[in-house]
Amino acid sequence: MKSSDYQLFLQAKQYIKQKKYRQAEIILQSLMEKVPRDRFVIFEYARLLVKTHKYSQAKEYFESLLNVQNDTYATLELGRLEVILGNYEKAKEYFKSLLNTQSNTYAMLELGRLEVKLKNYKQAKEYFKSLLNTSSQNYAMLELGRLEVTLENYEKAKEYFELLLNTQNKAYAMLELFFLYSKQKNYDQLKNIRIDYVMKGTDDIKRKEHLEFIYKYIMGDQDNYNSKYKGYFYDQYRNYDKTMALEHISNHLTEHNTKIIHSVFYPEFSISHLYGYIENQISHLNPIRVTTVDHYEVECPFMIGYYLGIETNLVKVVTTHDTKNIILMYPIPPIYLYKKEDVKIKNKVNKM
Repeated sequence: MKSSDYQLFLQAKQYIKQKKYRQAEIILQSLMEKVPRDRFVIFEYARLLVKTHKYSQAKEYFESLLNVQNDTYATLELGRLEVILGNYEKAKEYFKSLLNTQSNTYAMLELGRLEVKLKNYKQAKEYFKSLLNTSSQNYAMLELGRLEVTLENYEKAKEYFELLLNTQNKAYAMLELFFLYSKQKNYDQLKNIRIDYVMKGTDDIKRKEHLEFIYKYIMGDQDNYNSKYKGYFYDQYRNYDKTMALEHISNHLTEHNTKIIHSVFYPEFSISHLYGYIENQISHLNPIRVTTVDHYEVECPFMIGYYLGIETNLVKVVTTHDTKNIILMYPIPPIYLYKKEDVKIKNKVNKM
């Protein structure tokens, strides 16, 4: 690759980091024409296709790299893509094929994360603990801390995060402590956390704004709310509106008002009735993930819509932080894809 092309390649990667996907796509497509066999360009373009939900195209490009030098990275990305698609057994195959390669620690991390997703917490913990005293031990401790939060072992989680405060993963650990302290309403500890440092734990500009807002919201500092923080996400924190939430969910919108195109409810489905059912289900549940919002996954005894064209009974539920106020719901890969014995209970219900 020429020096000028390499600079363009770096510019495309920067655009991707900034979520300027269209600009990145234009550059990478031009490079694909100039250097059609460059594996780095192909790899980055495939990763961009994943971010823009063009999964089938991304898969083709990753698969084209499977027989070239350092194809372990393509295998790893294929495994991650299969997780997105809900093909969990296929994802496991890809990850396990890397266990005796230079990418074995990445594969172990992904296997652990997948087991968490499947709620196989004991197996997940074994994968993460096997990475302690390896080059990936910091990431393993971060995942172990997150897992302990899920299991409500908050003091143990805190131990893992605090061990990371003197490492290169300090920002990520500080971010997790921020969520942990806010979940526990431990405001004295929360005051000792520098929010500007917490925001170093993410490259997502929008998420940085969310973090700053949540910190001010929790600490009771409401200055400049109206002038600086605008939009659905902020409005629902300040003054939750169920009617607004139902409209947002019915229109298949994200918290940033962009359209969810790969995950839709049945057109004739009663979102208000589903809301009531989900509200009752999460009333006694703890979130599976706590960030600037809380995440739940609810299995319904009926089909509710489609994920990438596959009928599903599983719903991702997003609430405002530390509340049960639902701001987003959308179908995710059906649980029967990895619990085949459960298929018999799935029945499509057009209206609740």
